[in-house]
Amino acid sequence: MAAAVSHMLRLPSHLSGRLALRAIGAGAAWGVIFTVGMAALSWASCGIICIDEVAMTATISIAAGIVTIGPLAAFSGRT
Repeated sequence: MAAAVSHMLRLPSHLSGRLALRAIGAGAAWGVIFTVGMAALSWASCGIICIDEVAMTATISIAAGIVTIGPLAAFSGRT
């Protein structure tokens, strides 16, 4: 049973290190850009940027970017 589960959790054989790096890089870049935009919006509306809010936004947006934008960047068809 454990062997079957570990086999299902393995990365596909066509997912090279280069594709994984592209996925992580694109997702992280999207998350950083989103975080900067949200920090600018917070500064424009409140006149101050809360460091803990930026840290939480960065954590969530980078993780979400890697999960959502990453596969799109990795498997977009361009080589």
